Amino acid sequence: MRPNLPAFILATILAPVVVRGQFPERPEYSVETKLVLVPVTVTDHKGAFINGLSRDAFTISEDGVRQSIRSFSEEESPVSVGVVLDTSGSMKEFLPVARESLRQFAAFSNPADEAFLATVSTRARVWSGFSDDVAGTFTDAAFEPANGSTALLDAIWASLDQLRSAKNPRKALVVLSDGMDNHSRHARSELLERASESDAQIYTILMNDPPRYSKGAELVEIQRGMQLMGELASRTGGVSFTVRSRDDIEEAVAGVSKALRNEYSIGYVSVNPDRNGKWRRIQVRVDRAGLKAHSRSGYRLD
Repeated sequence: MRPNLPAFILATILAPVVVRGQFPERPEYSVETKLVLVPVTVTDHKGAFINGLSRDAFTISEDGVRQSIRSFSEEESPVSVGVVLDTSGSMKEFLPVARESLRQFAAFSNPADEAFLATVSTRARVWSGFSDDVAGTFTDAAFEPANGSTALLDAIWASLDQLRSAKNPRKALVVLSDGMDNHSRHARSELLERASESDAQIYTILMNDPPRYSKGAELVEIQRGMQLMGELASRTGGVSFTVRSRDDIEEAVAGVSKALRNEYSIGYVSVNPDRNGKWRRIQVRVDRAGLKAHSRSGYRLD
């Protein structure tokens, strides 16, 4: 069964969008107009987040057809965020500092943010619903031991369900894991499709420090985990960070926090009037050398 239309598509536009620092333009929209809103993050070749760009720096296309940008803004807004913390046996070396880094993540939060925590080992566990006490939410993970198998796909699936009850229009999921899964009911392909059609951006922090003498089969699983974490981020407009030492985790968590605070919102009205439920591919480009735009890969319109 296909999920509901993502929240980043506003069903009815009755007034023009007012961009900070500008006078509102004359309304051009009818009550049937569909404005597609696309959150975009921009990084340079070193992975630093770039703000301060104007709308002229961006081009956006749908199924290869360039679209006219109708609204554009860059501002910090509250976010509803879920954190998936891998506490399986393979995370034994990383888990203590990963737990500590969640305190840093909470320190970057906006007072209007809300958060929930999910942990995963042999079974996925969502600790509670959303809470405005972001720091308090993450204390639940303080004493979780690293053991068991890994049901990572199930944990991300359950977290996407939890995000449906978010109060803020902006939704994000942060996954701290080595990406490996050996105990989930859901298939990889199912999760990727579900993530693509959600209205949440997924940011992944990949713990990648394999043993020096890993066997061939183990290296294959590690590679599959890396690919999964990267694809979850790229399909949803998030960013993937790779951590190869314990000291890098705090830097990665700070990077995710900055990504959530340095975001553009681009709106367009599709030139394709059909509502046939087919997948529409979105591509955002930045007309500046060395810069890369991160945005969701597409949407469906019924």
